[in-house]
Amino acid sequence: MKIGGIILVILGLLCLPQGLIFIVPGVILFLLSQKRKQAANSSDGPAPSRSGGGSQNAPPVPPVVISPDLDGSAGSSFGSWDVSIHGADGQDVRMDRALFQNIVIRSYDPATGSAEILGTRGEVYKTDLDRCTCEDFQRRGLPCKHIYKLALARGYSIDAFFSARSDVVLYADGCQVYHTSPDCRGLRNRYSRRSTVSMAEHNGLRPCKTCCGGK
Repeated sequence: MKIGGIILVILGLLCLPQGLIFIVPGVILFLLSQKRKQAANSSDGPAPSRSGGGSQNAPPVPPVVISPDLDGSAGSSFGSWDVSIHGADGQDVRMDRALFQNIVIRSYDPATGSAEILGTRGEVYKTDLDRCTCEDFQRRGLPCKHIYKLALARGYSIDAFFSARSDVVLYADGCQVYHTSPDCRGLRNRYSRRSTVSMAEHNGLRPCKTCCGGK
């Protein structure tokens, strides 16, 4: 019908002015074909989902609640790790990610101390306090963010972590400088957050001239 209408219009244009008798029915046929096409499209159901069984619409996995069984006091560690390992380069980055990234403990076996942890990219890793199947642990052989996540859930604390480091600094919310002394007048008794020198500078903070050696 659509093609026939187009042909009539073309013939009419080629034979003007007598061709008007072809143009009018040609236009009518074209409009009717468009209406039929729209009606057919509206009667079709919605397109099938391509999400592979609807996994993309699945609800988020709730985190597992674990009863604390680790010592979180200053100077403590976990697993077979010596406390000094937490002062190694890059461990502050892993702890920061364990604290603030969306990492979910999906399951936990208290008998073995092992867990399945859902990473930030959707991968699932088998983790305990001494090892993890993630690429970071396989490459470095040091506690990764997943190990720290599990340790924190089991009672290890940020106090214990920072007690193992000599590069701890303080800064206040909204402040652009970091401090090595908790009594520095730059903090002015405001609530201070702990970090490390490398993490503070990564976040754009600069050293305090009063308590950081006049840098």
